[in-house]
Amino acid sequence: MIDSLVTTLSAGTNPLSALLDERSGASLVGHTIHMSYDAAIVMTNDKWREGAGGIPMNSYLLACSADPNDIVSAHPIDKRILLLRVVGRAELATDRDMVRAVMEHFQDNPATKDPAFRMDEPISFSMLQWSGVECKVLGTFFLNGSSALNFGADAEDFFAARHMVVRKPGPDALATIVNFVDPIRKAKAEKDARDLGMKTAPAAFEIGTVRFTSSNQLALRPGQAQVPVKIFPGDFLARRTAVFGMTRTGKSNTTKTMVSAVALSAFESDTPIGQIILDINGEYSNANDQDSGSSIADVFADNTVRYRIGAKPGFKDIRVNFFENLEVGHQFIAEGVTADGSNLSEDLKSFNSSNIRMALHLSC
Repeated sequence: MIDSLVTTLSAGTNPLSALLDERSGASLVGHTIHMSYDAAIVMTNDKWREGAGGIPMNSYLLACSADPNDIVSAHPIDKRILLLRVVGRAELATDRDMVRAVMEHFQDNPATKDPAFRMDEPISFSMLQWSGVECKVLGTFFLNGSSALNFGADAEDFFAARHMVVRKPGPDALATIVNFVDPIRKAKAEKDARDLGMKTAPAAFEIGTVRFTSSNQLALRPGQAQVPVKIFPGDFLARRTAVFGMTRTGKSNTTKTMVSAVALSAFESDTPIGQIILDINGEYSNANDQDSGSSIADVFADNTVRYRIGAKPGFKDIRVNFFENLEVGHQFIAEGVTADGSNLSEDLKSFNSSNIRMALHLSC
């Protein structure tokens, strides 16, 4: 009894067990029937898929050969969880027989009103519910020497006779997966923050929720939790950042959120952090109806300088005034004359090679 209690308590505090905990929403979806270093084939069943709320394309699955409730005492090889991403359907050895059975059924019943193939004969119906899912191996969750959750972006090895139970992660586990920060990277972020003069590293901020497919119909069913996706502001400091997405999926609003998060982190730590936005369409420097009429310039009016080509109130004109900057004017003229390609007279050659400041000084 004491051993059972200790095992239960250990499983409740083990980060690996937490990822597979059915009480947090983890659902059985199948078993691995083929493994390699970078790919896996999972045999699944329609009943399991339905109970898990579906297995969308690109979704995450977790594969483990240990019992989640007894992972503490499991064999060392089994104390790991492979993170899989669904990339398509895999053909099973029984698929052709199933297709033949379905064809014969519709040939014998051409006027059927139940194309979902819910047959009265349960054994045949049960056999037809099996299918295969092809997955990419994204990496391995494991515990380091301090029992902290770590993630490695590969699989160290696979075993022919050591198949794994595959589960779809629940909301808590999915939030851990998508927002996971490696302990080494977290420590470096804290060090970088201290080097910048910050007391603590900036807090992560939410940019949206997990969404695997465009349809998203299964995720809208009652009981399906919206898992938040967070980003660490330190990832944008002294780095290049790009945001990609389809039209009308929130790229502009995401960029505004990121810029705002970095700016707020700078204010909180009293650290000067500059950001340059090349705003081709003016969606960040001008208010628009897409984002409730707000803009970066409106929100951070005291800390934003806007530039544009042409005179407009609230903007600085970036056009060159040749009367105020003769050196730039001279450079433009010299480059234009040289680009013409024709032979230059001695006067033009002298003009091109002259020092405009010295010439002005002498003329004065």
